Amino acid sequence: MFSLVLVFLVGAGEPVGYDPFIRGDMNWDGRVNIVDAVIVIHGVFGGDKAATQYMAYCPDAADVNDDNRVTYQDGIYLLNFLFRGRAQPMPPFPAMGLDPPE
Repeated sequence: MFSLVLVFLVGAGEPVGYDPFIRGDMNWDGRVNIVDAVIVIHGVFGGDKAATQYMAYCPDAADVNDDNRVTYQDGIYLLNFLFRGRAQPMPPFPAMGLDPPE
């Protein structure tokens, strides 16, 4: 009975996908840097259990180019932003916010 009530209370919040996040901040440290790009790439190729867990927690943060898919291209997009001065990640970036409607 207790676990049933607990599940009900946890599920009573806002729908999944409505939590604020920073696009590209995979490790939730408030900064977007090379570590985040490595997490995306490792998560996509399945080489790191922690990276996969970060991506499962907030796939929208991993979808750096906001094309509704998480691929290696998101890691490349982030690296291009960080080191080549290319386009920044899509909103919400650089501050925490909600994923804007399409």
